Amino acid sequence: MLFVKKQKKLGIPILKLGKTGMYQLGLGRFCKIIDATICEDTSALGVDISCNKILTKEILKLHMLPVPKGAIIKNHDELIKAYYSLKETYRNIILEEYIKGNDYRVCLVDGRVVAASLRLPPFIIGDGKRTIMELIEELNMDPRRGEGHEKSLSKVIIDNILISCIEEKSYNLNSTLPSGEKLFLRKNANLSTGGVSIDCTDEISSENLEICQRAAKAIGLNICEIDICCKDISKSIKDDGAIIEINAAPGIRMHHFPFEGESRNVAKAIVKSMFRNRPKTIPIVSITGTNGKTTVARLIAHVLTQAGHKVGLTTSSGIFIDGKCIEKGDTTGPKSALAVLHNRDIDAAVLETARGGILRDGIAYDLADIGIITNITSDHVGVDGVKNIEKLAFIKALVGESIKKDGYAVMNADDNEIIKITKIKDIAIGLNGLLTYNIENAMAAASAMIGLGIDNSFIANGLSTFKNNDTFNPGRFNMYRINNRILILDYGHNIGDYKAVIKEAKAIQDNSLIGIIGVPGDRLDSDIVNIGKFSGDNFDYLYIKEDMRKRG
Repeated sequence: MLFVKKQKKLGIPILKLGKTGMYQLGLGRFCKIIDATICEDTSALGVDISCNKILTKEILKLHMLPVPKGAIIKNHDELIKAYYSLKETYRNIILEEYIKGNDYRVCLVDGRVVAASLRLPPFIIGDGKRTIMELIEELNMDPRRGEGHEKSLSKVIIDNILISCIEEKSYNLNSTLPSGEKLFLRKNANLSTGGVSIDCTDEISSENLEICQRAAKAIGLNICEIDICCKDISKSIKDDGAIIEINAAPGIRMHHFPFEGESRNVAKAIVKSMFRNRPKTIPIVSITGTNGKTTVARLIAHVLTQAGHKVGLTTSSGIFIDGKCIEKGDTTGPKSALAVLHNRDIDAAVLETARGGILRDGIAYDLADIGIITNITSDHVGVDGVKNIEKLAFIKALVGESIKKDGYAVMNADDNEIIKITKIKDIAIGLNGLLTYNIENAMAAASAMIGLGIDNSFIANGLSTFKNNDTFNPGRFNMYRINNRILILDYGHNIGDYKAVIKEAKAIQDNSLIGIIGVPGDRLDSDIVNIGKFSGDNFDYLYIKEDMRKRG
């Protein structure tokens, strides 16, 4: 689609809406939907009026704009045959004054003429040697011509209409066209049947510019094309021309790729109209890695919310829009991310991006502002054909690579740069520095916030108010006191998680340690055995729990 290709150069995110031909430009609450060249700001009434040629004509006449004289055919004796023939196909038939002149198409965006073209039917010029058929074949060999709308021009279609047109000039396909004679192959200049356009934007007179602007406003269309018939577009059409019709959803190929003359970027004018005085997109933070993804995602969303943003969040526990869960479950794949990016309530997106979704369908966005890779361990090696940690790192690296030119990658690597945000003891999820892995998660989140330009005071406040409980971070080192014992609930499911949680549990609980454990069924047997052995060595009592969902 020409329109979509043009917008990629403007850095506007584009999402296709099913198989409809509609697209969403921009993300979150700043997005706009467009179908061909009809955008959501286009008046539905204006479109309906333009589709009603009789009403269009009446409105233009009311505004004292030049239109052909005419009326609906009722049943004149001399037109009985034509009338009944046409009546089977058309509900209303208009008989209009014949306007002699050239076929011009003027495109307007927001009441301003952005392009004008002279449209010509396909034609050939004789050389006194070759037949009309041979000349058409040569015309269709032009590399600019293709089937349908695949190229800037379309191939000339040989059909009964073409044959009838040349027969009116006493020719047929096998006739030899005299040298220098110009033969039009059709009566209409539609690009889809081989017509061509010549740019004349700079030739249209000031009076005609005003007439076109008045006509678009009268019909109520912000984007439209006006077909004009006159001898010369540089002279007032009030003298010898008229507006033939006004159409919504203008075809812009003729203006971008004229047969002759300057290319006019109508698509850019439409997008500027759609996004004037508003951002084109929203900040996107994407988080992947082995451990810490969910905590980092939740923490970033919390800080952004504190800073006044309405956040769309995907995690392994659900999709959240401005803090409200709209879907429960593991929502770390691209379809869940799209549910956020399409949502019109949000102005920031935080996406937990897991390995499985990347392998199945890639990522949902083109480029993120921040890409975070928390860490890479052997968890998930052996699943979905991932045979080693290098392959796993290669997959997750996509998040670090799919970043805007002015964006940032956040990785678990040494960095000499120091930015003071807050004290470690004030990081709520760090438990006074005891949970070192959560200090690392906090550092990743803080780095992302700095990359987004969030003020340090908001970051510090977010770090101090985001806690390890079932409100802020459910399932991540949640602590409960029951009958003078401490219960710790954690979602850890690999050896790294187990080591971290048990280490901290031992530091908190000085008497016997009871463990209730489980491992996802799709992990390597060796990983499951290692977790079992480590748990057996570190718990005083141990219960092994089998999940209902065995994952194969």
